[in-house]
Amino acid sequence: KMNKKPLTKNEIFNLLKKISIINLESEKIELSMAEGRILSSDIISAINLPPFNNSAVDGYAIQNDNLNDSKRLKCIQRVAAGDQTEILLKKNEVARIFTGASIPKNCNTVVMQENVIVDGNYIFVNKIPQLGENCRLLGEDISKGDRVFKSGQKINSTNFNLIAAIGKRY
Repeated sequence: KMNKKPLTKNEIFNLLKKISIINLESEKIELSMAEGRILSSDIISAINLPPFNNSAVDGYAIQNDNLNDSKRLKCIQRVAAGDQTEILLKKNEVARIFTGASIPKNCNTVVMQENVIVDGNYIFVNKIPQLGENCRLLGEDISKGDRVFKSGQKINSTNFNLIAAIGKRY
Protein backbone atom coordinates (compact mmCIF):
# COMPACT_ATOMS: atom_id res chain seq x y z
CA LYS A 1 0.00 0.00 0.00
CA MET A 2 1.36 3.42 -0.94
CA ASN A 3 1.88 6.30 1.50
CA LYS A 4 -0.31 9.30 0.84
CA LYS A 5 2.13 11.73 2.47
CA PRO A 6 5.92 11.95 2.24
CA LEU A 7 7.99 10.31 4.96
CA THR A 8 9.56 12.51 7.58
CA LYS A 9 13.31 12.63 8.09
CA ASN A 10 13.02 10.54 11.28
CA GLU A 11 10.85 7.93 9.53
CA ILE A 12 13.46 7.64 6.75
CA PHE A 13 16.29 7.21 9.31
CA ASN A 14 14.28 4.53 11.15
CA LEU A 15 13.73 2.64 7.90
CA LEU A 16 17.43 2.86 7.04
CA LYS A 17 18.38 1.51 10.49
CA LYS A 18 16.25 -1.60 9.84
CA ILE A 19 18.12 -2.38 6.62
CA SER A 20 21.13 -4.53 7.43
CA ILE A 21 23.97 -4.65 4.98
CA ILE A 22 25.79 -7.84 5.81
CA ASN A 23 28.69 -7.69 3.39
CA LEU A 24 29.61 -5.07 0.88
CA GLU A 25 32.02 -6.45 -1.66
CA SER A 26 35.19 -4.61 -2.51
CA GLU A 27 37.03 -4.69 -5.77
CA LYS A 28 40.53 -3.87 -6.86
CA ILE A 29 40.58 -1.29 -9.64
CA GLU A 30 43.20 0.82 -11.35
CA LEU A 31 43.86 4.15 -9.68
CA SER A 32 42.98 5.96 -12.91
CA MET A 33 39.39 4.66 -12.49
CA ALA A 34 39.14 5.28 -8.73
CA GLU A 35 38.07 8.93 -8.51
CA GLY A 36 34.81 9.18 -6.58
CA ARG A 37 35.17 5.67 -5.12
CA ILE A 38 35.34 4.81 -1.41
CA LEU A 39 38.38 3.04 0.06
CA SER A 40 37.58 -0.41 1.45
CA SER A 41 40.86 -0.54 3.39
CA ASP A 42 43.55 1.78 4.71
CA ILE A 43 46.31 2.91 2.37
CA ILE A 44 49.74 2.42 3.92
CA SER A 45 52.79 3.93 2.24
CA ALA A 46 55.43 1.43 1.16
CA ILE A 47 57.92 4.23 0.49
CA ASN A 48 59.35 7.41 1.97
CA LEU A 49 58.41 10.75 0.40
CA PRO A 50 60.66 12.26 -0.64
CA PRO A 51 62.56 9.02 -1.31
CA PHE A 52 65.95 10.72 -0.76
CA ASN A 53 67.37 14.02 0.52
CA ASN A 54 66.92 16.54 -2.28
CA SER A 55 67.18 20.20 -3.09
CA ALA A 56 64.11 22.40 -2.81
CA VAL A 57 65.70 25.08 -5.03
CA ASP A 58 68.23 25.68 -7.77
CA GLY A 59 71.50 26.56 -6.08
CA TYR A 60 74.66 25.11 -4.56
CA ALA A 61 74.98 22.23 -2.09
CA ILE A 62 77.36 23.29 0.64
CA GLN A 63 79.08 21.47 3.49
CA ASN A 64 78.38 22.43 7.09
CA ASP A 65 82.05 23.41 7.50
CA ASN A 66 81.59 26.19 4.96
CA LEU A 67 78.27 27.60 6.21
CA ASN A 68 79.78 30.62 7.90
CA ASP A 69 82.28 31.34 5.15
CA SER A 70 81.87 34.02 2.55
CA LYS A 71 85.12 32.99 0.93
CA ARG A 72 85.60 31.56 -2.52
CA LEU A 73 84.26 28.01 -2.87
CA LYS A 74 85.04 25.75 -5.80
CA CYS A 75 82.15 24.25 -7.78
CA ILE A 76 83.25 20.72 -8.63
CA GLN A 77 80.08 19.05 -9.91
CA ARG A 78 76.70 19.70 -11.49
CA VAL A 79 73.75 17.64 -10.18
CA ALA A 80 70.41 17.56 -11.99
CA ALA A 81 67.18 15.87 -10.92
CA GLY A 82 67.39 12.18 -11.76
CA ASP A 83 71.21 11.97 -11.64
CA GLN A 84 72.33 8.81 -9.82
CA THR A 85 75.93 9.82 -9.10
CA GLU A 86 76.88 9.80 -5.42
CA ILE A 87 78.96 12.84 -4.53
CA LEU A 88 81.08 13.66 -1.50
CA LEU A 89 82.26 17.24 -1.17
CA LYS A 90 85.54 18.24 0.41
CA LYS A 91 85.97 21.38 2.48
CA ASN A 92 85.68 24.54 0.33
CA GLU A 93 83.83 22.65 -2.43
CA VAL A 94 80.23 23.02 -3.56
CA ALA A 95 78.07 21.28 -6.13
CA ARG A 96 75.73 23.10 -8.52
CA ILE A 97 72.36 21.53 -7.81
CA PHE A 98 68.89 21.82 -9.29
CA THR A 99 65.45 21.46 -7.72
CA GLY A 100 64.66 17.81 -6.96
CA ALA A 101 68.25 16.63 -7.36
CA SER A 102 69.80 14.32 -4.78
CA ILE A 103 71.98 16.21 -2.31
CA PRO A 104 75.59 15.06 -1.83
CA LYS A 105 75.83 12.56 1.04
CA ASN A 106 77.84 14.87 3.32
CA CYS A 107 75.64 17.95 2.81
CA ASN A 108 72.31 19.07 4.16
CA THR A 109 72.13 22.71 3.13
CA VAL A 110 71.63 24.41 -0.24
CA VAL A 111 72.44 28.05 -0.99
CA MET A 112 69.93 29.57 -3.41
CA GLN A 113 71.51 30.60 -6.73
CA GLU A 114 70.27 34.16 -6.13
CA ASN A 115 72.47 34.33 -3.01
CA VAL A 116 75.84 33.67 -4.66
CA ILE A 117 78.18 35.46 -7.02
CA VAL A 118 79.59 33.15 -9.70
CA ASP A 119 83.15 33.60 -10.91
CA GLY A 120 84.02 30.85 -13.40
CA ASN A 121 84.20 27.57 -11.43
CA TYR A 122 84.00 29.40 -8.10
CA ILE A 123 81.24 31.01 -6.08
CA PHE A 124 81.11 33.59 -3.31
CA VAL A 125 78.19 33.25 -0.89
CA ASN A 126 76.70 36.68 -0.22
CA LYS A 127 73.83 35.46 1.98
CA ILE A 128 74.74 32.64 4.37
CA PRO A 129 71.91 30.05 4.68
CA GLN A 130 70.78 28.40 7.91
CA LEU A 131 71.82 24.78 8.52
CA GLY A 132 69.40 22.53 6.60
CA GLU A 133 67.94 25.36 4.53
CA ASN A 134 66.44 24.54 1.11
CA CYS A 135 66.64 20.77 1.67
CA ARG A 136 63.80 18.28 1.62
CA LEU A 137 64.76 15.30 3.76
CA LEU A 138 64.05 11.62 3.13
CA GLY A 139 60.59 10.78 4.47
CA GLU A 140 59.88 14.38 5.47
CA ASP A 141 56.38 14.34 3.95
CA ILE A 142 55.49 10.65 4.39
CA SER A 143 57.45 7.86 6.04
CA LYS A 144 57.36 4.26 4.93
CA GLY A 145 54.62 2.53 6.95
CA ASP A 146 52.53 5.68 7.52
CA ARG A 147 48.78 5.35 7.09
CA VAL A 148 48.07 7.85 4.33
CA PHE A 149 44.30 7.32 4.06
CA LYS A 150 41.70 5.52 6.18
CA SER A 151 39.17 2.97 5.05
CA GLY A 152 35.93 4.74 4.16
CA GLN A 153 37.57 7.85 2.70
CA LYS A 154 36.46 8.99 -0.73
CA ILE A 155 39.08 9.26 -3.45
CA ASN A 156 38.95 12.68 -5.06
CA SER A 157 41.14 15.00 -7.08
CA THR A 158 42.74 16.33 -3.89
CA ASN A 159 44.07 12.98 -2.63
CA PHE A 160 44.38 11.22 -5.99
CA ASN A 161 47.90 12.58 -6.66
CA LEU A 162 49.18 11.58 -3.22
CA ILE A 163 48.00 8.01 -3.73
CA ALA A 164 49.88 7.94 -7.05
CA ALA A 165 52.98 9.55 -5.48
CA ILE A 166 53.34 6.71 -2.98
CA GLY A 167 53.26 4.23 -5.84
CA LYS A 168 49.75 2.80 -5.52
CA ARG A 169 48.33 1.77 -8.88
CA TYR A 170 45.38 -0.36 -7.68
